[in-house]
Amino acid sequence: MALMILAHPDFDHSIANKAISAELVLKMPDLEIRNIHHLYPGYQIDISAEQAALLRHKLIILQYPMYWFNMPAILKIWFDQVFTYQFAYGFKEDKLKNKKLLVSMTVGQPEENFKLENHFLINDFLQTVKKNQQNMRKWII
Repeated sequence: MALMILAHPDFDHSIANKAISAELVLKMPDLEIRNIHHLYPGYQIDISAEQAALLRHKLIILQYPMYWFNMPAILKIWFDQVFTYQFAYGFKEDKLKNKKLLVSMTVGQPEENFKLENHFLINDFLQTVKKNQQNMRKWII
């Protein structure tokens, strides 16, 4: 089973994120989508509920738009609060072992803007997630 952490601040007006989510629902009928903006409009993350959702699934999909060269604020808060000591790292950090992570980020720009000669590559925008991924390397295959 798969879990999508949807972190779009204005999903109702989204084109790309809405299309990706709809297509995944068709392809993966058991997909659990946790729209964290709808669940936590005041940014008060239910850490236990989010950790339980992560434990229920083998594949975790992060679906979000790139905002100002980074993830939306709520997704950063989600990372900071959900990936706690003894859950995602530390002495008993094996709770997420053998889980897979898929980053599905939209940028709202044409592909030609992300060629080497334009100085920005998609990899540049994934540095924050890559740093978190390095910290979580034990559970990502």
